[in-house]
Amino acid sequence: MKTLKKTVSLFLSAIMILSVSAFVIANADDNTDPPSDYESESFVNVRINPPVAGEKADETIIVDDERYIPGSYDIRLFWGLYPSDCYDSFGRVPEPEEYIDKIIEERMAETDSKYTAFFSAYYQAAKHMIKNGIIWVEYEYEDWNKLVRAGLTYYCIDDNPPFYFTQDFVDLLLRSSEVYGLSVTGDDGKEYSTSTRFMQPGETFKEGKLYICFCNASLDISDELSVLIENVNDLMPYEERWNEINEKLDNTSDEEEKSELYSQRDALEEEYKNENHEYLINNYKLNNRLYKETGDGYGMPWLTVNGEDTGFIYNIWLDNKEYSLFSARVYDFGINELKIEEPPTFLDRIIDFFNSIIDFFKNLFSFIKF
Repeated sequence: MKTLKKTVSLFLSAIMILSVSAFVIANADDNTDPPSDYESESFVNVRINPPVAGEKADETIIVDDERYIPGSYDIRLFWGLYPSDCYDSFGRVPEPEEYIDKIIEERMAETDSKYTAFFSAYYQAAKHMIKNGIIWVEYEYEDWNKLVRAGLTYYCIDDNPPFYFTQDFVDLLLRSSEVYGLSVTGDDGKEYSTSTRFMQPGETFKEGKLYICFCNASLDISDELSVLIENVNDLMPYEERWNEINEKLDNTSDEEEKSELYSQRDALEEEYKNENHEYLINNYKLNNRLYKETGDGYGMPWLTVNGEDTGFIYNIWLDNKEYSLFSARVYDFGINELKIEEPPTFLDRIIDFFNSIIDFFKNLFSFIKF
């Protein structure tokens, strides 16, 4: 009996060693990170607390690089900081929030009435993100399954990083939200809707829900922008007078009067030449800095969230029309919670085989006490 016990013990030990070896090999293979396609990009990490049921959603982000700040208010204003546009729309340089409100008002006026509820929520959420750097989207696991059954998306995320998959998926979720009266047509011709919605600031996470965040950060240009704003304000009297002269030119047919008005406009241009020169120089310097530090003229870097990659979403599409107000990075906290069954690898099958042998002999010799 002792010999039998010893033989069985040695046999089980050998199987265990082989099983563990296969497991180690499998893990070593799985943990080999492929080269990143974005090694040449400039990454900035932001910290966001993961969703926990009952806790409030983060209303801003922490940016690890001190050159950058949450949101993109200053950058947004810089894009619209043209003297003539400022004068025509506001008569002065607007506050960033005032400028964003103006854009939203114009976009809403152009919106199809069936999308009013959606865009009302979308633009208010976007405004919060532009100011604070983050907005949240809530959805359910079943939302994914609905779209899969409709033939509009699929489960496969193993061939590509999840963020490639997410940017299309989140757009589809929002375009089919029943919360805003929307739906999408499946391959079977039926209409499908999801429970997806934008969260409001101050809301708490819920049990059983999944969460995506849109986030952005931008280069801190507050010092340069303040100088540029002074330059633009200095040009406001010029813009006012220029408009007055042009209005008179449009309303007169007298050639002598026209000649006099052209002379006045030339003199005005000469008078404000230095102020306009300062504006152009400072605008050029700021543009140069944006290109130098972020690699483009937008001033917003590629973000990672808690050290993990994110996807890039530029726009929302409805009826093949673009309704973008912001550019943001997308991070799906829910993607890791989806229980997606992947086909077993060859090494997985080897491990399962050895484990089944171990279980068999354990059951066979369960009467033996080792």
